[in-house]
Amino acid sequence: MYGFGPEDTEPQTEQPAPKWFRQHMDKVSEDLKVLREENDRLKAAQQQQAVREALTAKGFAPQVADLYQGTPDKLDDWLGTYGSGLAKTDGAAVEAGQGAQGTPQTVVSPESQAALAAFGAAGSDGASSALTGEEQLAARMNAAQTPEEFAAIMREAGNRRF
Repeated sequence: MYGFGPEDTEPQTEQPAPKWFRQHMDKVSEDLKVLREENDRLKAAQQQQAVREALTAKGFAPQVADLYQGTPDKLDDWLGTYGSGLAKTDGAAVEAGQGAQGTPQTVVSPESQAALAAFGAAGSDGASSALTGEEQLAARMNAAQTPEEFAAIMREAGNRRF
């Protein structure tokens, strides 16, 4: 009953906002929703691009980025777990012995490659030099003069028994 003015004695009633204001706020809310969705989409695209660039810099194919679903800061952890199963673009996985399991990891010496090319180019008895890889290998095996030479050919072809 200590009155300090008319607002203390009269009950406060909230008046609804004018129609034009409500319509404007509805439009602003809808615009804000669209902008947030676009922002989320752009953030996701930016993260995907960052992952793609990081993977490419590490020597992986850019398509690997489609497999990764996390944030760029967790990429190294993911690569530590799954990186050995991914193919590298420069063939480094094969050179490092990380090829597909069951595939023989052999390196044919440049001399043997040159000999094979010369042998294939020479043909056999003037026949066509268009031999398949298996035919060339069989011809090299047949032309081997010593057991050691034969074993070397077999090792180059991926046979681990020789």
